[in-house]
Amino acid sequence: MSIQSNDIDQQKQDFLTALTDSVKEERWIEDPNTNEQKKSITINYKILWYKLQNVSSPYFGEYAYQLEEFVNLAADAYNNMSTERADVLSEQLLRKIRSHYFGIDAKSSETILDQHNNMKNLVHLLNKSEITKKYVVKDEMAKAGIAGFLGGKEPE
Repeated sequence: MSIQSNDIDQQKQDFLTALTDSVKEERWIEDPNTNEQKKSITINYKILWYKLQNVSSPYFGEYAYQLEEFVNLAADAYNNMSTERADVLSEQLLRKIRSHYFGIDAKSSETILDQHNNMKNLVHLLNKSEITKKYVVKDEMAKAGIAGFLGGKEPE
């Protein structure tokens, strides 16, 4: 069975559409001239950026939360001090945050391949039509599993 190129392109487009559906924000905006309400749909690109990162760590969500708290801290600096000092502090925080964003991008673009596992980055996942998975089974477990499958006794 061969997969046509346009089918793969459609799968990629469906994948990206499904991702962006969850980050759309709907707002109702009232037109002051006509007093009509219009629906405005915007995409929260920051959520989309975090969703597209391929970092396999159970702590990534907490890390992203803490990073965004620093972004909010940079914005809040103007509420707590003079404008001149807030400009300096905000710029310093945002430079530090940008370096963390670069680190996340670098970690996400890593491709890990060894004899037991393969972890691909997003570019590989979108370019490849199928993903191969490898499973490593220990010898004793394999013997017990095969014997159990064939109706024999487990090795002792």
